[in-house]
Amino acid sequence: MRPFDGQGWINVYRTINNEPNLFGQPSWPAGNGTVAAAEIDGKLYFGVNSGSPGYTSTDRTDANSQRWNLIDKYPNVMTTGNIGEWPNDSLYHAETTILLRAARQNGGSLADRTIEIMVDRRICEGCNDALPILGLQLGNPTVRFSETKTGRVSVMSNGTWLIWRRR
Repeated sequence: MRPFDGQGWINVYRTINNEPNLFGQPSWPAGNGTVAAAEIDGKLYFGVNSGSPGYTSTDRTDANSQRWNLIDKYPNVMTTGNIGEWPNDSLYHAETTILLRAARQNGGSLADRTIEIMVDRRICEGCNDALPILGLQLGNPTVRFSETKTGRVSVMSNGTWLIWRRR
C-alpha cells in the first residue's frame, strides 16, 4: 500500500472543480477557498468552505445544526449574540466540513479513530476555538491537521489542542 497523498488529492479536487468560464478564465482561481482531504477507513473524503464548489445544502444544514448545538453546550466558547461571527463561522470551513461529512457517513460518529487531514490553507483562529469542541460532539477522534503550504501540524483530542502551531 502506498501512503495517502493528501496534497495530490487536493490538487485533483481543485482541477476537477475549476472548469473555465465562457471567457476561458478559471471559475475557481487557486487562491480562493480551502480544500481539505483525508482517507478514513480506506475511504477518501474532501471538505471545502461554504463558498467553494462542492459545498452542498446538506453540508450547510449540518453546519447550522452543529452551530446551534455548540452555542447551547459551549456558550463560553461560541458567540451567542451575532451567531455568524467568529468563531461560529468556522463551522462553514473546510476543516469542519470534512469532519461532518465523515461523521455523516459513519453513523454520526468518528469515535475511536485517529484521522490525518491535509489542508491547503492555514487553519484560522476561529477553528482553533471551535474544532476541539466539535470533535467532542463527533465522538472525540484524535485529529492531526497538516497545512500543506506551511508544513504546520496541529493535533486535537479530548476537546483541546495537544499541538497547536500559532502564527
